[in-house]
Amino acid sequence: MRFGRRGVRSLPVAAGFALVAVSGCAGEPGADAQDEGQEGQKQEPSAGEVLSETTPDGHKLREVPAEEAPSVELEVEPDAHDGWDLHLATEGFEFTPEESGGDAQGGQGHAHLYIDGEKYARVYGPWFHLPAEAVAGEERTLTVMLTANDHTAWAAEGEPVQAEHQVDGAEADGSHGHDEGAE
Repeated sequence: MRFGRRGVRSLPVAAGFALVAVSGCAGEPGADAQDEGQEGQKQEPSAGEVLSETTPDGHKLREVPAEEAPSVELEVEPDAHDGWDLHLATEGFEFTPEESGGDAQGGQGHAHLYIDGEKYARVYGPWFHLPAEAVAGEERTLTVMLTANDHTAWAAEGEPVQAEHQVDGAEADGSHGHDEGAE
């Protein structure tokens, strides 16, 4: 993302200073400010409990209450040049690639992408390009599973938080409407 003007970037900082000044952050906030903050803030999601159950590839499940569990939807579109563009639409989840391998933090982590049940890649953000050769020639099942920083799989009610989508590899041959030679 590109910022056009310096003033656009500094607006959130200026607003933050104004909020601090109004709330009286120089000392202890008053009872009204404390009540307001507690009501207006969302409780941090739980890091859950590691279960003995595992995913098919051996990652343990990390159970959280259903109301705190993140969610994911998998949207798949043919790429203009080759393969597929995957969009992982999440709620209650933040991609934190810089924390991969670290301790589990509620609602954070990355995703694992599986093709027909075989792990294909780690996904560190909401978008991922899947090349045509990964699904060449036949119908395939893509599964994305949300995982914590420590690679345990987020789960609710004993089931991994995941989404699936069917793709036809024959449709991923790079002929999605571009002229030959176009890049």
